[in-house]
Amino acid sequence: MRPTQSLFKIMRKLLYCFLILFVSYGYSQQNGGEVIYSISQNTAFAKNLQKEKRSSTKSLIAGLNENLKEIKLSLVFGADNSAFYTLKSAPMASSRYQGTMQDFAKNIAHSGDYYRSANNGGVFYRPNSFSDVDLIVHYQDLEWELVYEQKKIGKYNCYKAKAEMVLENNKGPFIRNVIAWYCPDIPVSYGPSRFGGLPGLILELDEGEFHYKAINVLLKDKVKIPNVPLEKSKVVSDEEYRQLILEKIGETRELFSN
Repeated sequence: MRPTQSLFKIMRKLLYCFLILFVSYGYSQQNGGEVIYSISQNTAFAKNLQKEKRSSTKSLIAGLNENLKEIKLSLVFGADNSAFYTLKSAPMASSRYQGTMQDFAKNIAHSGDYYRSANNGGVFYRPNSFSDVDLIVHYQDLEWELVYEQKKIGKYNCYKAKAEMVLENNKGPFIRNVIAWYCPDIPVSYGPSRFGGLPGLILELDEGEFHYKAINVLLKDKVKIPNVPLEKSKVVSDEEYRQLILEKIGETRELFSN
C-alpha cells in the first residue's frame, strides 16, 4: 500500500470518530426515548424456506409472513438502561391464518423480554418458554466491525456495522451474518432483541432470519423502564441456556414417544 493511501485511511477514520463525538453532544438534551420496530423475515431466508416441497410448510411460512406485518415491537431506553419488552400488535388481517397462526407469529416475533444496564455488560434475556422457572439468560454482545458506509433511516444518518453470530441446530454449530445500522446522533448502545453494544442506537438490523426496522423514534426526557429481576431469577450463560433447550426437546420427544 502506498503511503498516501495509508494516510488517507487514517484521516478518514479520525474524521469518522470526530463525527461520532460531535453528534453525541447534541443528544445531551434528551435522556431517553422509545423506538417502535417492524419485523419481517429476511428475504433470502424466506426464499430458501419457500423451496420446501410440503404444502403444509409453505402454508405455515405464508401465514407467518402475513401476520408478522401486523406486529410492532417497542424498545424503551434511558441514559443508563433499556428494555425491549412491549409487544404491540394491530388488529390482524382477516384470513384463514387467524387464531393459532397469530399466536405463532407473536411468539416468533417476541420470545421474551430483553434488558440492558450500564452497570452490566451484554444483555439479559427473560424467555417466555420456561414457565416452570424464572430464568434469565446473560448474552455477551457480538464483536462488531464498524464499516464506513452510511444511509438515512427516516431523518437519521446511520452507519453500518457487521458481525458474526454463532448458532447451533441439530447438524451442529453454524455462523449467521448480522448487519446493523446505528445512529451516532443518539449515542446509546441499545437496539432490538439481543443486539446492542454499538456507539449509537440501532435503527435497522438484519440477523439473517429476521429484519428489524425502526418506524417511529420518539425522544423524551422521562421514560419508565422496568428493571431486570436478577435477584429473583436463575441467571445462566448462553451455553447453559442451549443445554437447557436441548434437555427440554429431549423431554418432549420422550413424552410423545410413550
